[in-house]
Amino acid sequence: MGEKKIEKLYNLEKKANKNLFITGLLTFFFSPIGYLYTNRYWGAAITFFIFFAMVEEPDFEEVWGVIAVGGTIENIIAVRHARDKLAIASRNENGTLPFQPIASPVQNQQPAYLPKANQPQNLEILILKAIKEQGEMTVSDVVIATELSPAIVKETLLQLETEQLICGYNRHSDGAVVYKNI
Repeated sequence: MGEKKIEKLYNLEKKANKNLFITGLLTFFFSPIGYLYTNRYWGAAITFFIFFAMVEEPDFEEVWGVIAVGGTIENIIAVRHARDKLAIASRNENGTLPFQPIASPVQNQQPAYLPKANQPQNLEILILKAIKEQGEMTVSDVVIATELSPAIVKETLLQLETEQLICGYNRHSDGAVVYKNI
């Protein structure tokens, strides 16, 4: 892996590990500090410049209120996107995870759909096995069973449905969207 790619992943990981609540508070009350907290230096510089350029203007409070609310939402979304990108970047090119999900310490026996130790497994097969064992599963059921991120699970379920390996439908009893193998 190239040095630039490693540095990019490191910066992405730093941003992804930021606390969303702290990000929101800092960005809302003083936007440049919130952007500095999330390592977004251009955003900090721009909001800092706007703050000092507009401080003498009569409409300062209105403009700064829009920047505070909009900046807060945008900065939180940037952290969430960094988390999703990091989850996707952690997969190898062939769709396997470079790490293994950790089995629950409560269970004595590892479920059949979780890969054996030190054997990376294709995500699609992992999800198909989990759904086959349970019969039908919601997205959150698949996330809990496979211990993968929701973004990866949703993307993989959509891909499996497009390939007509699973089908999604609304369960009659409660209306929840569930998936089952075809």
